[in-house]
Amino acid sequence: MNKANFKPNHEEFVAWMMTYAELMKRLVEAKRVVRNRFEKLEIVEAFVLRCAVRWELLVVTDMLTSLNRDSSKYASTLGLRLRKHLSYDECKAVLYGPRYLDFKSVDDILSFSKKYLIAKLNPFLAIAKPCRTKIDEFLTIRNFLAHYSDYAKR
Repeated sequence: MNKANFKPNHEEFVAWMMTYAELMKRLVEAKRVVRNRFEKLEIVEAFVLRCAVRWELLVVTDMLTSLNRDSSKYASTLGLRLRKHLSYDECKAVLYGPRYLDFKSVDDILSFSKKYLIAKLNPFLAIAKPCRTKIDEFLTIRNFLAHYSDYAKR
């Protein structure tokens, strides 16, 4: 059975971030197609949401990859008897179940991943504290842009 690999997950994420960065740079520098500052801001805000989606996809894909490579900690934490090497589809079934995974912060991701993933296959442990802070700031901005609520603004 082929095992999932973290490297393609991260390469795809980086490629998308580079694509978005280049598009945003071109947009901000544009003098013809989008001249108006308000329109540029609207488009940049949309890119923030797209970047957040890519981050969420990376997080879930990395969790699935880790489970696919070794599900023993997940099984023992939940008191289940599962094979150590589940198929990717089985990993989706046990990770998602009937719910949507929703992580509010890097600490939330770390808490979940430490509980269910073995340390040597937990890529979230490698996120340095300064990066955690920046990611959380970005997620706060994303939340505000997605809702424009007074709560999100605070």
